[in-house]
Amino acid sequence: MGATALDLVYPRACEGCGESMDAAGYLCWDCLRQTEKVTRPYCEKCGDPVDGLVEGSYECSWCNRNRPQFEAARSVFMYRGPVMDMVHQLKYSGGVHLVNDMAEIMAGAAKSTFAGVRFDVAIGVPLYSRRERERGYNQAGVLADSMARKMGVECFNRAIVRCRDTSSQTELKASDRARNVRGAFRSDYSDWLFSKHVLLVDDVMTTGATVDEVSRILKQAGAASVHVISFARG
Repeated sequence: MGATALDLVYPRACEGCGESMDAAGYLCWDCLRQTEKVTRPYCEKCGDPVDGLVEGSYECSWCNRNRPQFEAARSVFMYRGPVMDMVHQLKYSGGVHLVNDMAEIMAGAAKSTFAGVRFDVAIGVPLYSRRERERGYNQAGVLADSMARKMGVECFNRAIVRCRDTSSQTELKASDRARNVRGAFRSDYSDWLFSKHVLLVDDVMTTGATVDEVSRILKQAGAASVHVISFARG
């Protein structure tokens, strides 16, 4: 009843096409059909999709070369169309109203993809403090908080901080991204993180350099395992 009353005062529109919404959520069925889910075949380590037919277990050249610190990373959608619109709205336009829908989808994906893992805590990939103040929140942090509630685990975003501002990863070549984030994160909670199984949350994953460095610091601080879930794969 409360949601219906709010819809009368503040009518909801689809984030993809702008049409008014009758059903729950912020993405209409037509736009939902336009989304592209990440499905196999993909790299078993980082979840990067592979074109064509792949037989057996596959590991991409990036993971084979870099040996990432996370156990596995998975994304729900490809970073295109309506999904890109939702991420941009959350990231740059104060679209926190999308968090519940996005977190619901991500929590379901994490539960099914990492079914054998009992997570102790969800942690969002941190923003540099100045950027978080300018934005008013960290989009990965609010997604982690909402996911944690839905999954019945703790959320502790302060377990790791970004101690150095970095250039945008989107402006860099894949080979430069790891160097860009090296040493950009720190954790002062090694006692708390010891033996914890961590679900690391991000909005978009591209090469995996950032989540790899965050995973390295979490493991260095004593985390038993780190699995990564993102809403979209760039």
